[in-house]
Amino acid sequence: MPNNRIKVSRSTPSDDTAPQGKGTTRLTIDFDGDFSPAEIEAYLDAIDILNRVMPAPTQPSCAEEDEPPSRSESTRHARSLLTLAKMLSQTLDTIISSGDWLTVHDLAALAGAEPLEFGQQLTRWEADGRIFSFNHKGIQLFPCYAFDPACSDEPVERLSEIITVLATKKDGWSMACWFGYTNSYLGARAPKTLLNSEPDKVLDAARDAVVGILHG
Repeated sequence: MPNNRIKVSRSTPSDDTAPQGKGTTRLTIDFDGDFSPAEIEAYLDAIDILNRVMPAPTQPSCAEEDEPPSRSESTRHARSLLTLAKMLSQTLDTIISSGDWLTVHDLAALAGAEPLEFGQQLTRWEADGRIFSFNHKGIQLFPCYAFDPACSDEPVERLSEIITVLATKKDGWSMACWFGYTNSYLGARAPKTLLNSEPDKVLDAARDAVVGILHG
């Protein structure tokens, strides 16, 4: 049953604004005045989650161009996307609520540095593969476990080796999931808990994860 408090209208951009050679649909979403800012944010979060699981465009074959997918195939595809979206939503909640994530301002405060200056340092470290981050609601988040507990304003020494391996197949968000979840290769321990005590094992687990992706 449609929600009449949320109006979604579709339009087709003019030829001047649409990507060349591709059909484009523009959606406009209007909420009535009774929605709170938190409710609107929750709605937009759901859209963001769906965006994350939508498959990347592929070049269709001649057969695919001539024969559009059947309704049953489209239904299965839609259900698969919704299942993936639900799983991603649960994962996002788990990762964000773990308490592992700090903003630039948080890290600057811990290091006793100016946020702007320390933010530039974080950008350099990330470009060099010494740390990683991901964006959540427009805010860049960095893992607290990426920093040496003995020297909170320096990344863990061996982390760059692990990131170099993972970065061949994972982005910042995927790395966050990998470090945060228990790993069978590590005896059901999360990689983040072993960065300082057993970095060699974490590096081996990263290599194993990438090999699994390549063979999957």
